[in-house]
Amino acid sequence: PPVADLSPPPVAVLPDPLAASDASESYSGPRLEQQGKVARQIRAAAEALCAAEDDLTRWDVLCGDGDCGITMKRGALKVIADLPSYPADPVAYTAGVADSVKLSMGGTSGAIIEIFFRALSTALASGASPGDAAVKGVEAIKFYGGATEGLRTLLDALSPAAAALARGEDLAGAASAAEAGAEATKSMAALAGRANWVNQESYKDAPDPGAMAVAIALRAMASQP
Repeated sequence: PPVADLSPPPVAVLPDPLAASDASESYSGPRLEQQGKVARQIRAAAEALCAAEDDLTRWDVLCGDGDCGITMKRGALKVIADLPSYPADPVAYTAGVADSVKLSMGGTSGAIIEIFFRALSTALASGASPGDAAVKGVEAIKFYGGATEGLRTLLDALSPAAAALARGEDLAGAASAAEAGAEATKSMAALAGRANWVNQESYKDAPDPGAMAVAIALRAMASQP
């Protein structure tokens, strides 16, 4: 009889999210701040995360190590400081945000957010629409981080927001999707990250801080005229 093929199935490999890491350095055109709206959106998101430090910390104390607020604030302050140097080109400024995150945040959250923006930049460079590029960013987080929706992580807000953008919804629609996803984490058991080791009763009815950070940032961006 024929011998069964016991070789492992092929593994799907995503494009390297670090491929666009030098995009901001190689760009010599106009700067993002000269473009107005996008710069205002990025600044608004960063400022909103700074303002939310206490809430993010309070939620994270219940289910993690309590550093979500300060970690997000460090990244946000670095983005604000670097904003004048970001190129106007979307491929380059998304890589620039990734660089800012890499240099300031650290920890799991910093690595995950950097991966998202690296993959976003790479997808934009290949011609993807912003919505489809956001979905690629989510896929990269899943591939390299091993998490998925429903595990009480920032993906529970980021994934539906990216899907909304890919469907053609605007930032307000994406923010609403992120807020609904973050709200849903209140009833989820943590199955990834440090919260996985914490008794669920200790964070009952509290949202995941990472998911809330995504929702807060997107709502701030959507609020810009």
